[in-house]
Amino acid sequence: MKQLFDQAVISSYTKLHHIDSYFENLHIPKYIIEYEKGEFLSSPLLSNHYIQFIIEGEVNIHYIREDGTLYSLANCGENYMIGEQQLFFNTDDAVYAVAITPTKSIAISIDQCRELLLNDNVFLRKIAEKLCTTLSTITKSDASSSDLQSRTFNYMKYRCKDGSFTGLEKTAFHLHCSTRQLQRVLNQLESLGIVKKTGKGAYQLL
Repeated sequence: MKQLFDQAVISSYTKLHHIDSYFENLHIPKYIIEYEKGEFLSSPLLSNHYIQFIIEGEVNIHYIREDGTLYSLANCGENYMIGEQQLFFNTDDAVYAVAITPTKSIAISIDQCRELLLNDNVFLRKIAEKLCTTLSTITKSDASSSDLQSRTFNYMKYRCKDGSFTGLEKTAFHLHCSTRQLQRVLNQLESLGIVKKTGKGAYQLL
């Protein structure tokens, strides 16, 4: 991730993508963030939170449920806005936005500009409109098909602190499988060098 503060470049992108149309207050500070392919634009694991408008590249937004099931919420490109949930809720929800290609965004720091954003009526109306569209999409979408091995990997990577867990029965309950099925999958992942056993019923993602 690389941050750019050249105001002439920021102004050029802002005009090109009509980003000022999202705001009543045109003086909210903005900058550019560049991401490499595979980097997260938004994640519960990141400490900095931004409202971001994609100006180049493509981003996948997905949600990981407690059972490791992955829901793809959107594949988005130019002019798509992300980060609005973090404006209202400081949650640990497993929603991730990852760059599929090298990506640039116009970013606004939520931590620095929260009150300015919450008092901008034009911006709040834009958020309400986008959330209605998102809810409509979610109600019509299904979970991505995934086998138990994929769900176990997703569960450990995205839902377990430090990528580790203790307790096969509890984990099997979350993954909606039997303890025997989970043990078989963990043995497979261990043989592939993806996880290691750290104790009785305890595993760590490598």
